[in-house]
Amino acid sequence: MGIHGVAVIGTLLRPFWFYMMIVNGYQVITKRPILYIGSETFFQWIVWLGGSRCTLGLAIAIRFFAKSEQLKSFGKVGLNSSLFNINETILFGVPIVDNKNFRVPFFAAPIVCAVVGYGAMAWGYVSIPSIVSPWVLPAPLGIFISSLGDFRSVVLSLILIVISFGVYFPFFKRYDRELQAQEQQR
Repeated sequence: MGIHGVAVIGTLLRPFWFYMMIVNGYQVITKRPILYIGSETFFQWIVWLGGSRCTLGLAIAIRFFAKSEQLKSFGKVGLNSSLFNINETILFGVPIVDNKNFRVPFFAAPIVCAVVGYGAMAWGYVSIPSIVSPWVLPAPLGIFISSLGDFRSVVLSLILIVISFGVYFPFFKRYDRELQAQEQQR
């Protein structure tokens, strides 16, 4: 039985996120500094980049670098859906969920991206997202809209995609080699 982590966390935190977004929106309207970084839009565009667990970098790795037939078969559809923050194909098709090869990056990628994203916003390098944009937008476009057109947020999004790729890539390569060996034995 799978538990949809974002649905569980959203149920618990959404009241706080709504409060943060209302306050942030008020701050924008009254031309005051935005107060809350950790609203839902932060998670949406920083922590859930490409879907839960920051898997867009992994989807890119699978699409362009997979050698095993199993991973190649998920590459195109996995990347296409991950671009719109839907990663169930990757999570359950590859699979990532309950796969010992991906335990470390499955937890590390969103944490690293969260720290980098939070730091960039806290230190003023990037505007804090202050409005809600549809979660199915590609991440660079979604954060651009949420941060009221701050182009630096697009740069941050691209940097986070590269970070996600870098965190997942060594684990992906190891798993891809294992699958190749299994395919050659058949």
